[in-house]
Amino acid sequence: MVPMSIPRADHSMVVYGDRLVVCGGWYEDAATGTRVLAESVEAYDIAANSWTPVTTVPTPRYHAGVAVLGSWLYTVGGFHSDTTFDRASGVVERFDLDGSLGWEEVQPYPQDVWEHVCCTLFVPRCRDDLDVISDKTLM
Repeated sequence: MVPMSIPRADHSMVVYGDRLVVCGGWYEDAATGTRVLAESVEAYDIAANSWTPVTTVPTPRYHAGVAVLGSWLYTVGGFHSDTTFDRASGVVERFDLDGSLGWEEVQPYPQDVWEHVCCTLFVPRCRDDLDVISDKTLM
């Protein structure tokens, strides 16, 4: 596998279609030895063995949770600073991976979260459009 444009640690990663999408994290500045929060989102194309820049994040952070729902990449919480004690976040942002809508901030998580995992679950419907979990008719 070819390397990303910058090495990073404590980043978040999801699979979208045939790409591996990596966002956030931090890297060490070679000149100063300090941590720098990674602002980039990069996608790895497995077939082409190449990384492509996707976008930059509005809120750089590490130890955030990420998940994909439809074409939306959601980033949840994480640490947004290495220099302050109160550095955890409940910020939730989403990015349209199909590229037409960009980033938007959505309702924040009710508390600060970090070093957590997010996932997307498929909830099937019955043939009569009943929600399998609640037995209510879906519109």
